Amino acid sequence: MDVVLVAQIIVNGLVIGFTYILIALGLTMLFSIMGVFNFAHGELYMLGAFVTYLFWDQLGVNYFLTVLLSILIIALLNFLLERFIFRPLRDKPIHASFLASLGISMVISSVTLSVSYTH
Repeated sequence: MDVVLVAQIIVNGLVIGFTYILIALGLTMLFSIMGVFNFAHGELYMLGAFVTYLFWDQLGVNYFLTVLLSILIIALLNFLLERFIFRPLRDKPIHASFLASLGISMVISSVTLSVSYTH
């Protein structure tokens, strides 16, 4: 096996591992701070990647500016979700936030899927 191939496999494994760590830390922090199970967490990561792809590949924006814009857009979306959906459910039983996040997950997946099929 080639040394370059082994190095690339190691780097890919580290990148995927760190991505899983970031997702797990996000879920853990969200539940410990807010007491909310947010099952739309993965869809929000996917939406960030989708927005990055849209700005960079489809609109031709500079990559680093694209990443910054993607972070800002997803942060704004997360703020709006927390403010208008999860905050009113904070004092309710835990299954209310579970169902809300499951609904958000379905909406984000459906909208992203329909937008990706139109392009």
